[in-house]
Amino acid sequence: MRAIVTISAVLCLFAVVSAAAPWQPSSKDIVSFSVDSAQQGGLSVDRAAFGKILDTYHVVTRQQWLKGYSHVAFHDTTGTVTFSDREAATWLVRLGGLATIAFADGRVIFLALSQPAKI
Repeated sequence: MRAIVTISAVLCLFAVVSAAAPWQPSSKDIVSFSVDSAQQGGLSVDRAAFGKILDTYHVVTRQQWLKGYSHVAFHDTTGTVTFSDREAATWLVRLGGLATIAFADGRVIFLALSQPAKI
């Protein structure tokens, strides 16, 4: 009985940790990369620059991404990326240190260069 309780506690802890820490790809995970569009005045994003974003930006919540940072309008760069262990995803890099990675199953990873502000 004690073993079942211990296993249940470990599984619950794993579920909490998994939910709190979404998978964040790194530059080493990029298999293919392309730029779809860059708006006038937007950032020039190539594979190396996107890899640096993956390696240095922080994962934040959707709420933090939307409300905790200043968004610069009309300066987005978008494209697609395929990671070594995931399906292809679309990405967006926004002037001001913000980015998103959206997967076909609906998951979105919100990234920011700086730590999130308290909301």
